[in-house]
Amino acid sequence: MRPRWSILQPWSTLQPWLGLAARLLLAGVLLYAGLSKLADPGQFVVAVKAYQLLPDWLAHAVAYGLPVFEVAVGLLLVAGLATRLAAAVSAALLVVFLVGVISAAARGLSIDCGCFGGGGAVAAGRTTYLLEIVRDSALLVAAGFLVRWPRSRYAVDDLVRSSVVVTRPDPAARRTKAAREKAAAVLARQRRDARRRVRVVTAGAAAVVVAATGIGMAVQARRAAPVRDVAEVAYAGPVSRATADGIVVGYADAPVTLDIYEDFMCPVCGYFEARSGADILRLTVDHKARLRFHMLNFLDSRSDGTQYSTRAANAAACAADFGLPFVRLHSLLYANQPAENSSGLTDAQLIEYGVRAGAPREAFARCVLGRAHADWPARWNAAAEALPAFQGTPTVRLGGIDLDWSSTRAVVDAVNAAATK
Repeated sequence: MRPRWSILQPWSTLQPWLGLAARLLLAGVLLYAGLSKLADPGQFVVAVKAYQLLPDWLAHAVAYGLPVFEVAVGLLLVAGLATRLAAAVSAALLVVFLVGVISAAARGLSIDCGCFGGGGAVAAGRTTYLLEIVRDSALLVAAGFLVRWPRSRYAVDDLVRSSVVVTRPDPAARRTKAAREKAAAVLARQRRDARRRVRVVTAGAAAVVVAATGIGMAVQARRAAPVRDVAEVAYAGPVSRATADGIVVGYADAPVTLDIYEDFMCPVCGYFEARSGADILRLTVDHKARLRFHMLNFLDSRSDGTQYSTRAANAAACAADFGLPFVRLHSLLYANQPAENSSGLTDAQLIEYGVRAGAPREAFARCVLGRAHADWPARWNAAAEALPAFQGTPTVRLGGIDLDWSSTRAVVDAVNAAATK
């Protein structure tokens, strides 16, 4: 007697279950990745730009559209609808992701992939390229499996196929050659109808995905954090000179001090300033916190030899010599931030922005051109690297504890909580 169950099941029985597992694995990853990025479109722009592979306009388009596309493809896989197409698209995405990560590693970039939110520059030695390559390669195998064997359990594709009734004539009706040929023709036509229906449904699903991505791209672009100007905040308090303690903005009676580590060439710092700078400065107006700025020059190597990070930090320190102009210049330099791997703003441009911020032209120009504070950011590099688990720029710390700088609300809430203790 043959056993009812065997460890080695026939492939026809095992394959649909493996297909289901591959479908759900890919769907789960895509849905989690897409939803994580949807929450913060501006941050994902920073993550895409960090790869330094796309022109600015295309980086924005990818950042706004990719999360919606990932969610749409993930939903197709969950439903088992247009499975082969969804798997092929997933495979293509994974190849692109692998090329991006491998390229970043080969070029010596230190970035977070941004695969599940976040992203952007990280401190040297904080990358996880090998893990990302292994993970995406394993997912690529799962996608390839579904492209080759798209049938799976609990799939809408099966309902689409079964909506065309495929009849098998009674064997008794196949006794003559003509009857057999007629039966074969009927069966072939029915199978063609089933395949045609699957193709039509697949095309419809593809059209829905494209439309959803286009709509999502427009929505995400509107949701991206607008550039905010700290001039909106009426701060008129003290600003210290650049010292070993950084540049301090705020009143002496503020109960807490917020330490902010930045690099003027860092695109994530620019995003942080655009989204959170005004709200954080408002904490000083309300006498809740002092802001202690530490300007670093980690990214001097990404300014075509002009040492832009050092020059910009020097200009900021020169503005601090005159007090309030530092606050305005800090915002202006991020609002007009040059791209990584460009030569950065010229000294003449730095001087013009400083004058616009309120610094006296002649004295400020002498300070900028004379590099009066050029050694200041280098000292802070060493201090920052000595911090426990320093992740790179930006870093926001309160009482020696890193805050979630990506959430303005988290920073403000942490300050309010500490200020009331």
